Amino acid sequence: MREHTHLPAMVGFVRKHVAQHFKRRLRRHHPGALNSSATPPFSRTVALSGVCGANGGSPVITGVLTSSLTGTYSGTSASDNTETITVTVTDTNGSLGGNGTDSKLGNFTLTGTTVGNAFSATVTFPSSPGNNGPVFGYFDPQLGAKGSILLTSFQGGSGTTCPSGVPIDNGLCLIGILAMQ
Repeated sequence: MREHTHLPAMVGFVRKHVAQHFKRRLRRHHPGALNSSATPPFSRTVALSGVCGANGGSPVITGVLTSSLTGTYSGTSASDNTETITVTVTDTNGSLGGNGTDSKLGNFTLTGTTVGNAFSATVTFPSSPGNNGPVFGYFDPQLGAKGSILLTSFQGGSGTTCPSGVPIDNGLCLIGILAMQ
């Protein structure tokens, strides 16, 4: 269960991120990037008792569940719009693997586990070991034409800044939003 320790923070981060997209779409009065044809929808009740100070509530989470995260994703860094991140991910029975390229940091590997649309992994840069470490992601099949991964790093519940300078949200720092290609 250790790999799910930061799941409540990740769920909160994703909820806020998706809400921001809905607000932007309403203000601009033009179609957003949500894919309304993504199926099948799901609705689950989650018990939070004993999880990171949860009050024992049972919120209902509604969304679209993907069958696999396998695919190639690409996007720009949240901290540097000149930095491109591309990764090819393989999701086999909850085991995640991937190979990618960061235009500034070089090649990297991604290894970890998946649960539904979320994953916990370790990123390894052979040529830049100071940037190795845990990452967390969530695949939103409705964000972008084919879906996107929100890639984050966890700085701790009491974290106040992100190493990259992007705003911190509930201990999470956005690394980038990578669209499925």
